Amino acid sequence: MLSRKDMLKFLAVPPVALAADPIASFSTAYSGEAIRSAGGGTHGHFPDFHNMHTGFVAWGAGIKESVHVSKIGMEDIAPLVARLLEIDLEDADGILMPGFLAD
Repeated sequence: MLSRKDMLKFLAVPPVALAADPIASFSTAYSGEAIRSAGGGTHGHFPDFHNMHTGFVAWGAGIKESVHVSKIGMEDIAPLVARLLEIDLEDADGILMPGFLAD
């Protein structure tokens, strides 16, 4: 159970939010268990769970080809997009990861 203050750290707008245990996921099935064992890609988890990982792919104008970064935080995507769009993003929580931008 998280307090409203803690939920605001995740930018949660509604007064109630559900988050599954990392070994479970929410289901939209009309029958069976509403919460079941997780496997593969699922939803219902806070982004700061240390064992949650996904891929990030970027290509196009301004992106360097064949760059591999072993880990990037969600907060690091906004500075990259802002730089590509030539937008000033002074208050970003993330960093512009080195190596993504084409010369």
